[in-house]
Amino acid sequence: MRWIVFLYPWLELWSLLALGSRTSAGIALLWVLGAGVLGVMLMRVAGAQTLGHLRAAQQQGSLQTHLLQDNVALAIVGLLLLIPGMVSDALAVLVLIRPLRGLIYRLFAPSGVFSGGVSGGFQHNQSGDDGVTLEGEYEQVGTRRVVPPSSGSEHPPE
Repeated sequence: MRWIVFLYPWLELWSLLALGSRTSAGIALLWVLGAGVLGVMLMRVAGAQTLGHLRAAQQQGSLQTHLLQDNVALAIVGLLLLIPGMVSDALAVLVLIRPLRGLIYRLFAPSGVFSGGVSGGFQHNQSGDDGVTLEGEYEQVGTRRVVPPSSGSEHPPE
């Protein structure tokens, strides 16, 4: 894993140098600028869509996780396009393809987060309504009654 973190910037630089040597430096520069502008636009669209879906979910009282997953994927594509280089742009195109996106969710998400109706600690109610059931453990805490010591007793209560 450390090698990937070390080699990734060099791979991105190599891809841009290869593009520049095969075409021209101006084309490579236009590629980086165009991908950056497209990335910023996609991130703005994803942010606006996410806010719209959250407002609608608040009004309806139900949150549909697949809508947020698509918005997060769009934001990730925008972020990948902002990184200068062609490797990140190729990864962005892979994330845009819907069947591959599902595979990526299953590979990188913690177990059970994007499958089986469970999302981020919330489980969708299986009774047919769109409510959200919060799972967890609880302990009932009752009021403890303290008995004041009687004035004539020699032993304090235990």
